[in-house]
Formats: sequence, structure tokens, C-alpha cells
Amino acid sequence: MRPLRRLAPLALALAACSHRGAGHAAPEPAIDPARALAEVAWLADPAREGRGVGTAGGDEAARWIAERFREAGLAPALGGGYLQEFQAPFRATLEARNALAIGEAPLALGEDFLPFGFSDDGAVEAEVVFAGHGITALDLGYDDYAGLDVKGKIVLVAQDFPRESDPASPFRDPRQYRFSEWRYKAMNARDHGAVGLLGVRDVWAHEAPDDLPPWRGQVASRAGVVAARVTAAALARAGIDVPALAAPGGADGRPHSRPLGIHARLSVEVLHERAATANVVAILPGRDPAVADECVVVGAHHDHLGLGGDASLAPDRLGTIHPGADDNASGVAALLAVARAFAAEGPPRRTVLFAAFAAEELGILGSSELVRHRRRGAPSRRCSSW
Repeated sequence: MRPLRRLAPLALALAACSHRGAGHAAPEPAIDPARALAEVAWLADPAREGRGVGTAGGDEAARWIAERFREAGLAPALGGGYLQEFQAPFRATLEARNALAIGEAPLALGEDFLPFGFSDDGAVEAEVVFAGHGITALDLGYDDYAGLDVKGKIVLVAQDFPRESDPASPFRDPRQYRFSEWRYKAMNARDHGAVGLLGVRDVWAHEAPDDLPPWRGQVASRAGVVAARVTAAALARAGIDVPALAAPGGADGRPHSRPLGIHARLSVEVLHERAATANVVAILPGRDPAVADECVVVGAHHDHLGLGGDASLAPDRLGTIHPGADDNASGVAALLAVARAFAAEGPPRRTVLFAAFAAEELGILGSSELVRHRRRGAPSRRCSSW
């Protein structure tokens, strides 16, 4: 519940920049910690089914947030109401055209390889290039792609991050955990021009079996590249010794990427089933003509992982409700507390938009949908024209 302790400072800072002009002290807004805690408890209740896209609990949560905005006296931002409905993927199904061959060795679906739920559909045939852990973190002085040409090629990347067991590794900072996520690695490969990605478990860093997880139908927005997991054992049969490739980086913590001189053929076909979901958006128009066009957006996502899956912290507990108290029920409670405080103060100098986003867990789809709506809207630059 750590985010709740920061509610009052956040509201004060926003009030100071938007509610008052220069020389006016902003009174502390009324933040009710008990109410915020109760709202977290309601959103994280098992009755909400983990607020996953495609669940009745997720839809109920969106309507409940809309009612809280209405009670606060905030206007709907989009004209037709508080809910901005759109379609998002919620379940992935393997179709017929899924195959992988490395060199001349065809691999078995489900035993040797398995597509990622975020993979693009398609077929690619190209040279395989080892790209370490598939990480580009320039602020940390690390780039697996430095000096490596992967355009039009298939990259092979390892799970997690370099020297995972080293407490001094900068990737051990929780703020850097995104670099260990498969979808990040796929998108980074795409951004460097790769057409395909093979992800392998870092068996040299973990004693767990080199098995593929069962297909769970976990889905996220497409990553822009054809991508699949493959076992280290299958790669070894094809002549690729992944532990040996990873050993230099494990010793010095630096990238040791290189071409492998072998080709692969990968085809993926994954059906994304879609369901309706909704952002919840309210607006408080600004009062000062000089700055009312400037829009301050205060947001938090209201969805979570539903019944779990590969993206959860307990991927083996599929079918178990994931409540999502801090991801992101506490953020929604903070959003509502700030919204009530602003509404109670009266019109701010600038326009303030309050948004509870849907489908963040599937690839920030809700915030993307809100931005697309803005681009499709009236030519007026006024934030209040939403």
C-alpha cells in the first residue's frame, strides 16, 4: 500500500501547478486514506475476477470508476459518456501454421518450440544471430546490439539479463526489470530490424528443467516480429551451444553477440480473440483563457491480469484470480482521490483530464486508444474539446 502514502503530496503538487496563480498558496486537498483503502479493497476483491479484459469483473470495475467520477461532479470527457469502448485481445489460440526448422532439423511444436502469444503471424527464413539477452540499455552502458547487423535476420536471445545472480548488476534494480520481459526483447529486436526472434531459457543460470511452459492462451498486443520460444536442447541438436555462447557474457557482464552462420525457418499463426473493454475518462475544464488549452492528464490503468498467465509473477498458477492490489488498484484509488480533490476546489487554471485506462497489461492499449481518439477528433487544439 505504499502508493497511498504519497497521495497528499501528489495532490498538493498538482494543485500548486494548476489550481492557483503565482503568489497564491494552495490549501491541502481533502484526501481520505480510509476511503482510498476501501476502494483498493473493492477493486482487488476476488469478485472482480482480477479485472482482466474479457471478464465481467473488469467491465464492472470500469462502470464503478465512471460512477465515482460522476459522484465527484466531473463531466464525461468524450461527449457520449465516461466510457471509451474499444476491442482488445484477451485470448490466443494456436492455429495450424506453426513450424520451426533450424538448419536441416525440424523441431516439434510444444516440445521443442512454442510461439509467443504476442508474436506476429507470418513466415520468415533467415540467418540466426546470437544477440545475448536482447537488451539495449544505453543509460546503463549496455547494448547487445552494438555493432551487430540484424536487419532481415532472426535473433536468438536469452531469458532474463546478464549476471542475474550478481547483486551489483544494474539490472537487479526493480526499475530495470522490463529488460527481462520477453515482449520487450521482441520489440527491441524489431526496432533493430530483425524479422524473427527465438527466445531460449537461460539454463546456465537456473537449475530448473529446460521445458517449455504449456500453452495458456496468454495474449498481448502484437510485438511486430515473428517470435517463438525454443529449448536449449533443441538448439543443441541443431548445432547451437547456447551455454557456450553465453559464457563470456556471464564472466564479464559485457555483450558478446555474433552471427552463427546457420539459417532457420519460422512460421507462426496465432488467433487473437477479442473482447470489448473501456477506458474511463472525465474532464475538469480550465478557467483561465490564457492556459485552458493546456491539458494536464492524470491517469492510472484499471485492468490487471485476470486469471494469470505468462506475464504474471506466478505464471504456473493459471486459473487463479490475480487481485492486482498494487497493479494497479492503488493507482486507481490515487486517481480518484486526486479527482475528488480537484473537483472540490472548483475549476483549475488549466484543463485536467482524468483517465482510468483499460488493457494496459496487454501492451498499453488503452492509453494508445485515447491518443488515437484525440488525433481523430476535432481540429481544435483545446483540451476541453475532447
